[in-house]
Amino acid sequence: MKTKRKLLGSLGKNFNTNDVIAAYGHTAGLTCPMRGDCAKPCYADEKGRFAWPNVKDKRYWNFTESKKRDFTTRIISEIVAKDIDVVRIHDGGDFYSPTYCQKWINVAINLPYVRFYAYTKAVSYFLGKKLPKNMIITYSFGGKEDHLIDTKKHRHCHIFKDTASLERSGYLNVSKDDSLTCYKTRNKKIGIVYHGAKDKLWYTKE
Repeated sequence: MKTKRKLLGSLGKNFNTNDVIAAYGHTAGLTCPMRGDCAKPCYADEKGRFAWPNVKDKRYWNFTESKKRDFTTRIISEIVAKDIDVVRIHDGGDFYSPTYCQKWINVAINLPYVRFYAYTKAVSYFLGKKLPKNMIITYSFGGKEDHLIDTKKHRHCHIFKDTASLERSGYLNVSKDDSLTCYKTRNKKIGIVYHGAKDKLWYTKE
């Protein structure tokens, strides 16, 4: 009997909390309408493992499935069946429309005991929306809507060129574990050290 394809992948367990973490991702670029300067150095844009044919195929399949009416119920069913504690929305790709964005909000509303977190450049899709407490959204600089990010009010993320500059700025370093943003929710200043090719060094804050 053929195994039914799953939408979610596994990120393993958080060593500190023992939470089971899953990830959902789809095709970068194609699903990133608000991407800006981040496009060229994007880690998920057909580089490394993201360039493998089976990975590209799976991510494009996820994208096509996300347009279907039953996407929300299928995601919920997988989370419940696998007893997942935390979901990383988009380890590649982004929210590509308000309708798709609402699907994930509905998932989080229906599973209040599960933590959901995402980094996004689609700031306008979330402004003015009342999100469930278990859905942690971090606005990422480097896109077309940077001007909408209020760093005094919004949880936001900057890319730094090195650890020293990140620490000087007083940002929470999540470079090795980006799930920290869904545990340390009081910290609105999130930082990641650039980890791409040296010849494409790119950062959003000195």
